[in-house]
Amino acid sequence: MIVTNQVIRLLKEQVENRNVEMGGLLYGKLNPGWIRIENIGISGPHSKQTPDYISLDMDFVRKESMAKAQEQMLAVGTWHSRPPGALLKPSALDTKMMNIFSSYYKKPMLPVFCICSYTNKSFSLVWYEVSSLGLPKEVSVSCYEEKPIC
Repeated sequence: MIVTNQVIRLLKEQVENRNVEMGGLLYGKLNPGWIRIENIGISGPHSKQTPDYISLDMDFVRKESMAKAQEQMLAVGTWHSRPPGALLKPSALDTKMMNIFSSYYKKPMLPVFCICSYTNKSFSLVWYEVSSLGLPKEVSVSCYEEKPIC
């Protein structure tokens, strides 16, 4: 999995100094051998955000996804934040949603999921995919810009 440094910056900007969950889709390209995440979506103006969960504005997300498709980007996963101090492990609800989202994809091209948090001036994130048993498992990431820097 490859993630642009711009995506990392955008995620950090979305969650910095927030006490509620934020989230949206991840956009990029995928094939059986790799996923490249190039941009993120946001939850939309009619989303519901609390310290415990987020509910996306699905009309907004559909329109956003159609616009990204015009830029040759597909929805390749989802992201959401946790409030400061919360664990970055998927909850039972996260696992259920990961499995539902993954069911729309054909193996071996499965989506990825990011859970992130900004705590004590430090940004953290963990990437997951769904295993064949339907359980979240961490995946490794390579970051890049014009020149690799992470």
